Amino acid sequence: MRSVLWILLVMNMMAMNRIRMKSGKWRMRQPGLCKIKRMIWGLFQGQALLLWRFLMDSIANWNIRGLNHPLKQKEVRHVIKENNLKVCGILEFHVQVGKLMNVYSKLCKGWDWLSNGNLCHKGTRIIVGWNPREVDVMLLSATDQVMHLQLVFKGVKKAMFCSMVYASNDYKERRELWNSLNRHKGFVNDKPWTIMGDFNVMLEIGDTHLGASGISVSMMEFKECVRNIEVFDVKSSGLHFTWNQKPKHGVGIMRKIDRIMANCHFTDVFPNAFAVFQPHRVSDHSACVLKLPEVVRSKHKPFKFPNFLTHKAEFVNLVKDGWNTHFDGVPMFRVVKKLKSLKHPLRALFRQQGDLHVRVENIRKELDVFQTKVDQDPDNYSLRNMAAECQKKFMEASLDEERFLKQKAKQKWLQVGDANTKFFHNMVKSRNHISQIQFIKDANGNEFEGREVANVLVDHYKAFLGIKGNVTKSPNSMCFPRRISIAKAEFMIRAVTDDEIKSAFFDVGDDKAPGPDGYSAAFFKKSWQIIGEEVTFVIKDFFSSGRLLQEINHTFLALIPKVNTPTYVTDYRPISCCNVIYKAISKILTNRLLEGINDVVSLNQSAFIPGRRISDNILLTQELLHNYHRNSGPPRCAFKVDIQKAYDTVDWDFLRATLLGFGFHGKMVDWIMSCVTSTSYSISINGEIHGYFKGQRGLRQGDPTSPYLFTLVMEVLTSILQHTAATHNNFRFHNNCKRQKIINLCFADDLFLFARADFDSVKFIMDSLNSFRDMSGLVPSLSKSTSFFCNVPARIKTQILSLVPFTEGALPIKYLGVPLIASRLLKSDCKVLVERISKRLLDWKTKFLSFAGRLQLVNSVLAAMYSYWAAVFCLPVSIIKTIERTMKDFLWKHGSTGSKIAKVAWKDVCLPKCEGGLGIRKVSDVNKSLMTFHIYSIVSGRKSLWVEWIQAHRLRGRSFWDVKVPQSSTWGWRKLLSFRSLVRIFFWKQIGNGESTSLWHDTWCNQCPLSRYVSPRNMSQHGLSIYSKVADVVQNGTWIWPDAWRDLFPILFQLNHFNLVPNKQDVTLWRTDEGKLVSFSSKLVWEATHSRGQEVNWSKIVWSGCNIPRHSFHCWLIFRRKLWTQDRIQKWNHITSGSMNMMCCLLCQRELESHEHLFFQCPYSSSILDAIKEKSSMKMVPNKWVDIVGWLLPKAASRSLNSVIAKLLVKAAAYFVWQERNYRFFNNQLRPPEVITSIIIDTVRLKLFSFKYKDKPQVRKILEDWKLSSIETFEET
Repeated sequence: MRSVLWILLVMNMMAMNRIRMKSGKWRMRQPGLCKIKRMIWGLFQGQALLLWRFLMDSIANWNIRGLNHPLKQKEVRHVIKENNLKVCGILEFHVQVGKLMNVYSKLCKGWDWLSNGNLCHKGTRIIVGWNPREVDVMLLSATDQVMHLQLVFKGVKKAMFCSMVYASNDYKERRELWNSLNRHKGFVNDKPWTIMGDFNVMLEIGDTHLGASGISVSMMEFKECVRNIEVFDVKSSGLHFTWNQKPKHGVGIMRKIDRIMANCHFTDVFPNAFAVFQPHRVSDHSACVLKLPEVVRSKHKPFKFPNFLTHKAEFVNLVKDGWNTHFDGVPMFRVVKKLKSLKHPLRALFRQQGDLHVRVENIRKELDVFQTKVDQDPDNYSLRNMAAECQKKFMEASLDEERFLKQKAKQKWLQVGDANTKFFHNMVKSRNHISQIQFIKDANGNEFEGREVANVLVDHYKAFLGIKGNVTKSPNSMCFPRRISIAKAEFMIRAVTDDEIKSAFFDVGDDKAPGPDGYSAAFFKKSWQIIGEEVTFVIKDFFSSGRLLQEINHTFLALIPKVNTPTYVTDYRPISCCNVIYKAISKILTNRLLEGINDVVSLNQSAFIPGRRISDNILLTQELLHNYHRNSGPPRCAFKVDIQKAYDTVDWDFLRATLLGFGFHGKMVDWIMSCVTSTSYSISINGEIHGYFKGQRGLRQGDPTSPYLFTLVMEVLTSILQHTAATHNNFRFHNNCKRQKIINLCFADDLFLFARADFDSVKFIMDSLNSFRDMSGLVPSLSKSTSFFCNVPARIKTQILSLVPFTEGALPIKYLGVPLIASRLLKSDCKVLVERISKRLLDWKTKFLSFAGRLQLVNSVLAAMYSYWAAVFCLPVSIIKTIERTMKDFLWKHGSTGSKIAKVAWKDVCLPKCEGGLGIRKVSDVNKSLMTFHIYSIVSGRKSLWVEWIQAHRLRGRSFWDVKVPQSSTWGWRKLLSFRSLVRIFFWKQIGNGESTSLWHDTWCNQCPLSRYVSPRNMSQHGLSIYSKVADVVQNGTWIWPDAWRDLFPILFQLNHFNLVPNKQDVTLWRTDEGKLVSFSSKLVWEATHSRGQEVNWSKIVWSGCNIPRHSFHCWLIFRRKLWTQDRIQKWNHITSGSMNMMCCLLCQRELESHEHLFFQCPYSSSILDAIKEKSSMKMVPNKWVDIVGWLLPKAASRSLNSVIAKLLVKAAAYFVWQERNYRFFNNQLRPPEVITSIIIDTVRLKLFSFKYKDKPQVRKILEDWKLSSIETFEET
């Protein structure tokens, strides 16, 4: 039967692919078969989905209590039939063992069944049925909460392990389930394994709607289990919340407690597997269906350049040969043809490398054989040379594999060369699985699976991006109240320089996703000396002619899920993958746009404009929505508007009119519109490219110019709103918004609107929105937009809601990634941040990171996560402690909850590297430094709408240092004021004209603040006030203090005289601990306020720029004397001291092991150091750690090749000596010193291979000594 279906599917695919494009016309393939194909097409048209389902194995489980009921039995049979299930688990069965056979017979005839009824106290909890004609099932083990099965699918001859779970309601009883899964993990090992069922506990905070949403003990234990057994959620669609409380009255709690998870090996065997969570129907749980479609690939994968090829010796010559090929045509066409002709030889070079993973494994086995032979015949120098050569091949192959996987894993924060291959490999597997789309619903709710998915998505985006929008209006002059100056517009169209072009290419990240031509930026950078001249000419040709070849501007759309369980075509966000050549053109245009965009975009937009910050919008919105939870103050309202498919629906004619309206030069507009309007699209789905259509509207997300063009588009809405407010007397501003005329705040497509809560004001806003819609094609999403009201009578609220088709919401809500609160920030508001950090750290894939990799993760990715919040809020102390505890556990314990002891105290770890720490910054210190930036913004008068609002409504002319803390103000403002005492001494005003510097409260001389001496009463008695500025008391370079103060305040008359500079503004600077005045930065605040330690002289030895991260970390532990050597262990535990005294150094079996002995007074380690000294300039240095460090200290900061090699060798020797000690201690493995020496030299050689070298005689000599003479050098300029 299965073979027949396969034949039918092949015939059906032949029919579906019956035509192809040839020479611009549609023609039939093989005309002689036309009649047969028409017959096949007529016979099987519309049957593709049916055949797909027949050929797809599916398994499922469903928690459906009360299966004695005939209706529920009928629903189970329906689920089995509609999903063509081969295996089905029924949970919460609650039928006595003696009655099981009766129920089995009513469910599915001809099926075999198993249960765990004999292990349950009250009825049967799990039963499993299967079709014995399709699948063999073996019960491996079972408890009352799980049944571990082995499934063998007969048709495809594939096997897998499957665990059907129905967890207990008691978290203590669930611990036995977690233990059972952990034990089964050891049995499964590297075989495909899926776990499915009702776990009765959430995994993430987002898995609940209503009800408690904190991170509970049971959630933490579930996370720990998932991490240990190394599984993840199978890509799914359908319902997100799989359990519904279904109360008799009201809305019940909804949660995701049913899951289908699998390991990486499962995705290897079943790469197209996906899960569908179906509607609950007669149960309170979703039916969980795991579908296992066959892999049917009809298309070749597109070319993608692997970056590691640039490190191959053949790469440069290969590019030279290919680039010398002659092609006729315009310059842009010739470059396109040359890039295309290079694909074949590059593919061939890639194929020569073979399967990188298999290659590493084979060389590893070969190396084991050589090292075993050397151990048996240590005097055979021929064998030793072969082992050394094999060692070198192994290191290079491992680095190739790691580079290749890093590029595919898209982990930019992690360095290559630190043995994180397994992490990269698992990241690639999980990313590939999650990106699969095997099930979709169109806008009408019709379901599609398998090959039909691509057609549905192509049709959707073709109808969406390939059709012009309904635009009925054009913008008029009132939409453009500000214009770029003619001189600046002319300057933007100046000739493009070679350096400008090269910089644009080199600014593109190496591992960024390539465009349709498949070439990454790394290819262009590494081959720039060969191709740069011609590529530069092509870019100049575009800016000369304004024409862009279609092949250059073609775009692949990558679909990124917007929700956790994407089901509909609208649940994906299209991200454009553009060619690198196009990105370079776009970057040049972007840099030109930035020269004038600040002149026309108003302050209420904080997105992408240099000098503006996203936090301004958040802080101002918090101020305006303060006390919205109370019915007090004037009636007011706010609207959070989500623009539907914002970037994708911008009308191109409107965009051109906008650019011209703002005064951009016509030539500049032509360049931009040529890039925007010449685009065409194909869609990347499951690694294959589908469809082709021309774009008719929209801006591409992924194009460097798009964010700035969209900002200009949204500025038109601001102009319309301001014009409406100015021309209609009935419009009334929101409370505290009239002075700054605030109606809207924008960050890209995030829009907030404010008004007084009356019908006329809201109507004017809606009319403006509708007018903007008719001009631009941007339509508000009614389902995602929200209204907020404060102290609005019910009658007026009803009128407004009849006019505004948005749902009414309540604070807090999420705005720009953080909670928008009406009062103070609570611990519960920060649970999302804690959850994100925990999820990132406790992901099972991070178990495979080296310590240095974990350190990089903490210092880069996590710092970015909490820094965004820390720049807006003063984080609660409990949240800071939770974050730092999570980071500490991850760093030392891999995130586990075990009792592993941290080697170094957290306060020492968080010191700067120059003070003996790891450079991790304490969250509290980062929070202080980032919040201080807001203080700087206020006292310096930074150009910002939030700053203007604060000065008008909070300060009201007073100094920031003097203003009192009103209890009626927002929580954020009160917290900001609490930082004044910490940072006031560091702020210094450098006097220019003296008109913006507070005479009494700012620090502008060493005696300041002068308010310490003069009281407000004294000021007012002599014509001054607390608002006085320095300019008020300086005349012709002389102080004009009242004469009566000469005796009262003699210090004022002792101040140094200075002249004011009329045209020079006062400047706010930061005064360091040394008294130097420098420009402000958050880094300076951190340096001045962080917890301090004593500086160490060895930090530059450890953390030099040219280092191997894991070697540097190990060296750091040595300098801190934190390795667990025998002499330290003796001091910790007096019980074991007797046995420890019997032990000696495992390397030489002579003395007690200590730091000094191991590095390098031990005869074993000393012989290794003697051998590697021959490869460095430290031949005369004694083999003592103190002497070695003393020799290295003067050279610590040097970047000379000899100094770099010496540091690399010492750190590598220390690392591998300690590694050998551990091998002997834990594994009883012994290696001779010669093997360790060879490993050290090969490791350092591989690191040296990655450097760039100046062309000098001494450098050439050193490279020859290291057998690196083939490396290219560059001449100094």
